Amino acid sequence: IVDYIETEKTTPNYLRAKAHYYHAVGLSERDDITGACEHYLRALDLLKEEFDIIEKHTKNFSNLSSSDYEKIRYIALTYTRLGRLFHNENYCDLSIQKYKKALIYSELIKDTFAQSHIFKVLGNTYHILGKNDSALYYYNESIKTDFNPINKLDVEKSIATILFANGEKDSAYNLVKNNLDKIENYGAKDSYYCILGNMYYQDKEYDSAINYLNISLESALLSTKISSAVILSAIYDSIGDNNQKAFYDNIISQLSIKDTNRRIKSAKLQSIYDNYKKRKYEKEKLNNRKTYIYSIIAIIIVIIILTVVSIFRNKQKNIRFSNLLKDKENIIKQISKEIQQKENYIKSLEFKHEVKESFDNSLKERLNIIRKVNI
Repeated sequence: IVDYIETEKTTPNYLRAKAHYYHAVGLSERDDITGACEHYLRALDLLKEEFDIIEKHTKNFSNLSSSDYEKIRYIALTYTRLGRLFHNENYCDLSIQKYKKALIYSELIKDTFAQSHIFKVLGNTYHILGKNDSALYYYNESIKTDFNPINKLDVEKSIATILFANGEKDSAYNLVKNNLDKIENYGAKDSYYCILGNMYYQDKEYDSAINYLNISLESALLSTKISSAVILSAIYDSIGDNNQKAFYDNIISQLSIKDTNRRIKSAKLQSIYDNYKKRKYEKEKLNNRKTYIYSIIAIIIVIIILTVVSIFRNKQKNIRFSNLLKDKENIIKQISKEIQQKENYIKSLEFKHEVKESFDNSLKERLNIIRKVNI
């Protein structure tokens, strides 16, 4: 579909963007991080063009049409996906930028579910950076925005780790254990077991830690499996059990190879994003250049049109003048012809008059001769 719509330029930008978005989702699930990034950014370009159109025609975002609502929702989704992608690759600053952009668009359409999720992932990112105060702020905002119990359980798992790090250990243990009884989703339970195991490890209660960490080691989530194995290896190193340490080190090695292979594919992620920004800058520069060129072309076209019109008018004027001149010449010729005819007629009359005078003179002479004879 993506290949088709890129050649079929009549497809609306919104539909083209959706195709790129879903293609990016598929690529990210196949761990093609660089490919996913490319298509998310392409989707974003197309969606932002659509949003520019919306902004020009919509002053009150509370009265959006359903189609405009969907366009803004997909902008928020795309920014969220990009934030997650950068978060997973430890580009935390970029991740925060994209999440905050997603938050702006989610707030425009009052999508509280999306807002709550973005608050949560912003908290996660700040937590990774060690900025626990900011993390707690966003975690609490997530819970306040959406009272969904699953979201609350997920967020409080992270809050518990911050409480433990801040020395509020009893509160942290109580929060984790109380929530464990409420979780039915085993995927979420695995991460809870890993957190609880890590707490017991830090408190040097190794038996309890080993018990929970071995459960979390069965998680389908690669990061949870690696974290559990690393802590288990550290525990057996502390108690001097080298065989068990070697066993978990081997697991860490195998899991790390998988993780490394995935990360090798994403090594170009930063350069892709830099290229995107460069393309964006070049596009803006090109658009400005095009505007300038189009303005020059428009001026040249106007000058050409005015010149052609002027030449045409002069030509028409010359043709009219030439025709008028020809008409006058024809009139002059006609008058000259009439004058010539009259001159010829006058000459004819003069000739007749001369003949008559000659005849009259001849007649007079004859009469005079006759008279003389008679006398």
